[in-house]
Parts: sequence; C-alpha cells; structure tokens
Amino acid sequence: MKSQMANTGKSHKKYWLSDDGISIIASMARDGMTSEGIAKKIGIASSTFYKWLHESPELSEAVMANKEMADRTVEAALYQLATGFNYYEDKVSASGKRLKHVEQHESPNITAIKMWLNNRQPKKWRDKREIELSGRVDSSFDNLGTDELIKHLEKLEGDKDGLEPE
Repeated sequence: MKSQMANTGKSHKKYWLSDDGISIIASMARDGMTSEGIAKKIGIASSTFYKWLHESPELSEAVMANKEMADRTVEAALYQLATGFNYYEDKVSASGKRLKHVEQHESPNITAIKMWLNNRQPKKWRDKREIELSGRVDSSFDNLGTDELIKHLEKLEGDKDGLEPE
C-alpha cells in the first residue's frame, strides 16, 4: 500500500529533490520520522532514500539538521521531566468555581532522572554492577575428560541426586 503522498504522483526523484520536496522531507524529519519512515511516506524504498541522501548534499543537510532539531526538542523535554517544572492550567474548585491560570508544579520524574544520568554519565550511573570474587572454586569435575563427563551426565539422567562423580 503506497502512502497518501505517493498517490499524488509526486514520488518522482526530481520532485523530492526540489526545494519544495526537500522542505516537505525536512518537516518529516523535524517531526521525528526515521529515514525509513520518510521513504515509506514518499513511496520509495529505504535504500533509494539513502542513495538520494548520498547524492544530494542539500537533502542530506536538511534531513540531518531537522533530525537534530527533533532530538534537541526531546532532550529538552526529558530534561524538564528530570528536573521538574512549573506550568499553568485552568481548574475547577470543589465549589464549582472556574479558576484560571493556576500555577502547578510537576515534580522531577525518577525514570527521566535515571535515563538522563545513565546516558550522560554512563561510567558513573550505569545500572551494571561489577562484583569481584576472590578465592578458588573447586569442582570434582575439573579433571574429567569428555567421555567421563558424558557417562556422568547419562547417570544423572536416571539419578537426580547423583551430584558427585564416581
């Protein structure tokens, strides 16, 4: 199924690489669409879109700049969620009176804080834990050859308590 834009007959390369076409593609990138999504929307294969990006510095620059703009918008929203923010909204009091422009506060969001710190300072804030062990783990299986291990495993299939080799 082709996209609505592709059905308008504007899917030709010449149109999409014109100033008007690049402007539309740039707005899609600014709206957060991926390159694959843009290609689908204009009715071409992703590989064709990547080829056009390679061939047209104007298209490539417009897409990259607008994707960066979308990323910055999301980063700013994440930052606000991580740090908390004030906003205004209209409310209705318990008595039914309409209150306009009431200041509200959104507290910092712990998930946003973790995401921000994990990505901005991964060495300091990653979720990965490193545990050091010292000493030696001894196993009575260490010196067994492959054939002996197979025999022992076959024995264990019939005996659930046979944890030690013979």
